[in-house]
Amino acid sequence: KEEEEEEEKEKIRKDEKEAIEKLFEATGVDEYINNETDHCEWNGITCNDDDFITAINLHDNGLHGTIPTQVGRLSNLKSLRLNNNHITGPLPSELGML
Repeated sequence: KEEEEEEEKEKIRKDEKEAIEKLFEATGVDEYINNETDHCEWNGITCNDDDFITAINLHDNGLHGTIPTQVGRLSNLKSLRLNNNHITGPLPSELGML
């Protein structure tokens, strides 16, 4: 059972990394795309003890573009700060499910 729980956590971590990569790709941040480093170490990303993303703090970062629907997969996200950027378009409805 413990092994199954760890496998599930690893799947969540992988999904979250993909989601944050989509956010960076959609908003013009190339630095972390296909980056092998731990996404919890990336600028503006905060994770909990299980390495699940709990906060994204990228205000005043010159981001531009739209927020992709994949951000809705960040089920542990408690804080999303993207103010003072050039984000356009509607907020994905998936964010309402967090």
